Amino acid sequence: MSTSFLLASYEIRSDVEICHCNLRDENALGFTEVNGDEQFVQVHNDLTKEEHVKTILHELVHVVQNEQGLIDDDERESQAYMLEGVLYNNYCASEQTVTTPLDSPLV
Repeated sequence: MSTSFLLASYEIRSDVEICHCNLRDENALGFTEVNGDEQFVQVHNDLTKEEHVKTILHELVHVVQNEQGLIDDDERESQAYMLEGVLYNNYCASEQTVTTPLDSPLV
């Protein structure tokens, strides 16, 4: 995933570290933790490219929410799922790999 796309998508003040690890036992694709001015994003290490990109985008929405002080869990998840789809489509367009819902190239 292009770092320039991520930086263009978000205005993030925190230091963010992304770690790929096995989250199978946690039954999750990703997590975000806050530690002072740092935020630690964990992403499951066995995802398809689409899942990987969407998970990172989803977790970066949480990073921004943390910076903004948004704490309502339902609102956080609703917003993160909505924005991950929008941002994923923007990412695909920036990579010129726009896909249909069936993940096949558009003709």
